[in-house]
Amino acid sequence: MIRYVLLVSMWNLYSLLILGAGQTYAAPQTNDWSGDWISNHGAFQLDVDGNRVNANFIGGGSFSATVDGSTITAECTRGDESWKGTITLGQDGRSFIGKRQFANGYGDSWRGWKRNQAAADATDANFSGTWLCNWGTMQLKQEGNKVSGFYTAARWGSLNGEVKGRVLKFNWQKFNFRGTAEIEMAEDGKRFYGIEDGNNNPTVCFGLKPEGFENHVAGKAGDVVQGVAENGMLYHLRMPDKWIEGQPVDVVILLHGSNWTTAGMVSVTAQNWPEVGQKFAILGIQGESWANWSDLDDLRFNYT
Repeated sequence: MIRYVLLVSMWNLYSLLILGAGQTYAAPQTNDWSGDWISNHGAFQLDVDGNRVNANFIGGGSFSATVDGSTITAECTRGDESWKGTITLGQDGRSFIGKRQFANGYGDSWRGWKRNQAAADATDANFSGTWLCNWGTMQLKQEGNKVSGFYTAARWGSLNGEVKGRVLKFNWQKFNFRGTAEIEMAEDGKRFYGIEDGNNNPTVCFGLKPEGFENHVAGKAGDVVQGVAENGMLYHLRMPDKWIEGQPVDVVILLHGSNWTTAGMVSVTAQNWPEVGQKFAILGIQGESWANWSDLDDLRFNYT
């Protein structure tokens, strides 16, 4: 019988890191801001006239802004939130990164992606796999152009749809709620972004595909491997230094704090406490809720 030893890590319970701080962003080849945008703080339409930006949040809200080359400075109100923000167009001309600042001094990241009207005419994309999503982790299966799957670790949500080019239109259901949505896969296949259809106050849907994580990953003696659990949760696993495949072993489990990660904690635990790394498997479990301000190079999570 395998016994489980539980270590709850309290490292960095509240991370104040804001994605993009200190990060340089190359100037885009063009400064065409006009178009429909999906962001982690709502969807909006932009039209640039000189240095003035005409903008409207889809579903309501004010957006007053000016543009200076590749940077927009805005004052926004959406729902019960009001903020000042600065966003910078990416090198691809189809994404931006920036931050919001509230009157109380709190700030957070602001990221967005420009919808591409030609995406439906591209070669059909493959949406299969695990996607970290603001609706909850999605596990999708695609056969031909038909896609089905679930979202949230408890599989409370389900969806079925069809792919045309890089666009997936689907029907979704969560508990007794139903609706339709459309998401577009980026050209690099690493993320998607979209919006609900037929809703006066639509919810945006965006996500990214984690890299380097395998389903049913095989453990390795003395090395850290990255896996995806059956419910879509990610984990980092290190087997004991002299472990032999098939040999029973006790497990030390690491849990991270709010908006944090177990990435790095597994190897650091084995290095700082070698007697633990020699005797136990060390398993770092990522929370089931992706912190959607984080990106592929620094994924963060929460438990609920």
